[in-house]
Amino acid sequence: MGSFNSQCFISRQILSSYDHCYIIPIIQNPKTVVNSIKDQIIENYLTTPDNYNDSEFVFYSYLISCTYDDYGKFDIVETESNHKSLKYLFDSLYNDLADIDEKEDARNAKKYSIQKIYNPKQTYSINQLIEIFNELNEGDLLHERKLFVVKENKILSMNISSVSTYVLEYAKKSKYDFDLYFKNFNFQEKTIKEFISLNGLIKKVNIDLFEDKILENEVSNIINSEIDNKIDLLKQILENRINTYLISALMYQLNISIEPLIYSGQDYDNSTGKEYYKVLNAIKKEEV
Repeated sequence: MGSFNSQCFISRQILSSYDHCYIIPIIQNPKTVVNSIKDQIIENYLTTPDNYNDSEFVFYSYLISCTYDDYGKFDIVETESNHKSLKYLFDSLYNDLADIDEKEDARNAKKYSIQKIYNPKQTYSINQLIEIFNELNEGDLLHERKLFVVKENKILSMNISSVSTYVLEYAKKSKYDFDLYFKNFNFQEKTIKEFISLNGLIKKVNIDLFEDKILENEVSNIINSEIDNKIDLLKQILENRINTYLISALMYQLNISIEPLIYSGQDYDNSTGKEYYKVLNAIKKEEV
């Protein structure tokens, strides 16, 4: 397809090479999508006309901080929170990724076995997980929807969405005060799971709580420890999870649906700028 920019699916802001942004893995909603197999081609269609935020797609993992690297590729930033996001993603794919032959689907879905390169019981560095992600996206598997997962006995297309940093900052301004939330949360009456899901902080979030026992245990250990910098550590490992809920809450408020990676063309010779310049000149001449 050649070089192309992308767009934030919420703000429609253009994401070009080296722009800092976020991506989030998504899959078709297993509750609304039905498989139809005809002539060895998998066709998915919606069973409901409802226009909810997640009618067609749902989040499959947490936000991942990165920079856009052209042609649907992303350079993932080496952070602890990204480490958690990628681990959760690969643990999920280890169980869900469909083993589909090229001849079985019109979109030439590659036969991809994550079991050969990832073991959920093994410890990986952030660099190793980034390498696995890059291999996962080799051959444009993600942005061209050539990977599939199996959920609720349905074969579902997998993709990624992109979100601009400005959208997340906007969502944080009105919703996110982790220090205050931590101090006010009553751990005697509520569970670690409720704490991680930001219970009481974001009341309307159209997204199911991700089941992440490893993260819940890690948070529990930090909270029950005697260390002084609990809040800083919790912020570090929960950042992407919290950001995912903030983005979901913003989508709910603005009535915006989850969309796969959005293509946006390049403007190599600044044609848009030149046309704008002509318009301004024409207006200026008319005023004279």
